[in-house]
Amino acid sequence: PSSMPTESPSKPPGVNLFYPDWVPGNDGCRNDGDEPEYMELDPTSWLSSSMEACCQKFFGGFNFDKCMGRYPPDHDDCNVMLHYPDWNGANEGCASDG
Repeated sequence: PSSMPTESPSKPPGVNLFYPDWVPGNDGCRNDGDEPEYMELDPTSWLSSSMEACCQKFFGGFNFDKCMGRYPPDHDDCNVMLHYPDWNGANEGCASDG
């Protein structure tokens, strides 16, 4: 026998697309699969295959660097999310081991 059905459809497992998150304090793009229903219903308008595409489309011109995770904006390329300065190594750039 199969398991009990859920009350509402569940999302299939897999890769989630990026969507704009305008919740105060966020101002960025997320890909956690929790996009609002109106975005799910019109994915061409709201969902992007990369963070950069999402940030450019919805935050380009006024908050692009913040959306991409650069703090402060345009300070250096090490401030991009998931990269950090290589202080312990040769100190010649950014490390990304995560």
